[in-house]
Amino acid sequence: MKISQTRKKIIILGAGGTGLLMAESILRANAADFIGFLDDNTEKQTNGYYNLPVLGGLNSWREMPDRCLFISSLYGPEKNVVFFERVKSLGIPYLGGQR
Repeated sequence: MKISQTRKKIIILGAGGTGLLMAESILRANAADFIGFLDDNTEKQTNGYYNLPVLGGLNSWREMPDRCLFISSLYGPEKNVVFFERVKSLGIPYLGGQR
């Protein structure tokens, strides 16, 4: 996968239905580089998710390319407190901040 040095690089936290929709939107718009997902599901890490890469678990976010933007696929944190708290505890800059 060729990654541009000037375009935004996006990694989605959570390979699930909402994350897939987000990835497809990013790929269709072609305005940023979709790098892949981070998800703690080891089967998804091994096999990918709908032919898209799952790069590792959430705790591997620091190993990702510099200047990536992390977007959480969690649309209702009050409904999935465990995922929300895990992302917060890892210090992932998931609100659009750059490293």
